[in-house]
Amino acid sequence: MINKAIIPAAGYGTRLLPITKILPKAMIPLLTKPAIQYVIDELVSAGVNHVIIITGWKEDLIKEYYRSEPKEMINWLASIGREDMIEYVRSLIPSGVNIMFKRQDVLDGLAGAIIRGHTFIGKNSFVVSLGDNIIIEKETGSLIRDMINVHEKYGASVTLAVAEVPREHIERFGVIGYSNSFNFGDVRVYEVNNLREKPPVNEAPSNLAIVGRYVLSPESIEYLRNAPVIKGELSETDAFKRMIEDGYKVLAVDLGERDWYDIGSIDEYIKASIHLAFLRDIKLGDKLVRWIQDKFLKK
Repeated sequence: MINKAIIPAAGYGTRLLPITKILPKAMIPLLTKPAIQYVIDELVSAGVNHVIIITGWKEDLIKEYYRSEPKEMINWLASIGREDMIEYVRSLIPSGVNIMFKRQDVLDGLAGAIIRGHTFIGKNSFVVSLGDNIIIEKETGSLIRDMINVHEKYGASVTLAVAEVPREHIERFGVIGYSNSFNFGDVRVYEVNNLREKPPVNEAPSNLAIVGRYVLSPESIEYLRNAPVIKGELSETDAFKRMIEDGYKVLAVDLGERDWYDIGSIDEYIKASIHLAFLRDIKLGDKLVRWIQDKFLKK
């Protein structure tokens, strides 16, 4: 069973300035939870109990969140008899889950983060979950469970998550091409035969964009180490493409009805926040919609 994961969270998050001047992007709040907590909750729900967070900018804030109790706050809560809140605060560090940290001292991309994190993994397959990609699904962790099941069932070396995007947005994403597709239960699976990073619309092999969830086997590491450097970053897309050329199996699992937000951009961050508001409290969501209608959409 695959039970280890790497979360790359080292970037500066410059698209979200100025708040990322003092907060790492992974700690940006979505409602009242930092983004990375949604990602870790997803992993834990999928059966992952070893998590390696690849840190960089403002890493101490991430470490503090997952390593220590806020003693001053807990003492104050105890003084006013709020044991329920103390229990909640302590539950934020997931029980039975080993969280480790590794610094990415050179920002050489996702591939570089995976290479650093792999020192904790050993010779087993593992999950990679991007800290700024939020997946909203009916059952938390179901996407990763589906990906793990597909990866193990069909002996893949790389299993990607993909979602359809409008063709006019293709140039913002890595995109797959595929030779065949099939159903695995309720899951749509693609046999990947091509990968392009941010291709022009007329050169894109499909409109299926790669989402920030991966399942990788150990043989992928050497390809990532030898990936070409593009704009200062090791290109994981080219590494996976070379694996296909060398006969390794690369599969992709469709998100289906799940929603996906890349909160590294302001518009996606706002969309994710509103979506989560509805999930947290439908009345809160309705209030937001009515406020938007009254404030901005009145004729």
